[in-house]
Amino acid sequence: MKGRGGSQGLLRFGGDRMVYQTVSINVSSSEALDLTITAHEGEFRFQLKEALAENRFDRLWRQVNRAKGLQTFIAGN
Repeated sequence: MKGRGGSQGLLRFGGDRMVYQTVSINVSSSEALDLTITAHEGEFRFQLKEALAENRFDRLWRQVNRAKGLQTFIAGN
């Protein structure tokens, strides 16, 4: 049987959801209702139903980039 293309990740099952975790390379947002996640598998664009607050996006960005080894600081801390 010939191999199929795929991705490396972790598949988790919960009571009402299934979540596929993979390594994110970057997260970006061009506007409040737009979220783009870039991973090894490609770019995934989401049109959000609710605006993503700036502080929530910043927290997500820091989390993804810390996982890559980037050290960040918050002014005033």
